[in-house]
Amino acid sequence: KTSGIIFHSGSEYKALRRFTLKTRRDLGFGKHSSEEIILGETECMKVSINKMIEESDGVVDLDKLFNKAALNVVWNVTAAERFDYDDKKMENLYNFMELFMLLGKHIIGKPLGIFPSLRFIPPFRGIFQQASEGMAESRDFIRKTIEAHEQTLDIENPRDYIDKFLIASRDDPTLNKDNLLFCCLDLFIGGSETTSKSLMYALVMCC
Repeated sequence: KTSGIIFHSGSEYKALRRFTLKTRRDLGFGKHSSEEIILGETECMKVSINKMIEESDGVVDLDKLFNKAALNVVWNVTAAERFDYDDKKMENLYNFMELFMLLGKHIIGKPLGIFPSLRFIPPFRGIFQQASEGMAESRDFIRKTIEAHEQTLDIENPRDYIDKFLIASRDDPTLNKDNLLFCCLDLFIGGSETTSKSLMYALVMCC
């Protein structure tokens, strides 16, 4: 069964998309509150850049840093958390994003995605195994985050997208835990890599 937004369709997709757009606006998307989150992350990024400059004689690799900064902004809205750039949980989030890039590069719309039976044949078998294990880890990470939110949920004071989803799910069967998990993954795909690559492009245009 298809879940989430990106690979979904029909009335359930419309309900999830409508809820997600409304919730993001409620959480400050396009408003001053979201600007504060971005500016706060920018300050952390500046500190990290200065540290890299000192440690590597002025040579820095901004690609991964931009990815982590974008992930922090997305995760802040999704789960009301941010991680230091060298935190293990941040590495997990970064690896999940790399996994999505793997899916787009080698599976979706490619022979392995069109003919699933190729997963038993090298070299497709290795790609499939890497993607399968990575997706299992990403689902487990988000599932644990959702469970932690359930234990600390305050209906009167929702903190983030997950809280609002859990509260709304009490009156709408469409908003079940499977859809919540995959909507969180969809927010990663739609809001992290695209942002970091736009930052890289803007930086190149400044040179």
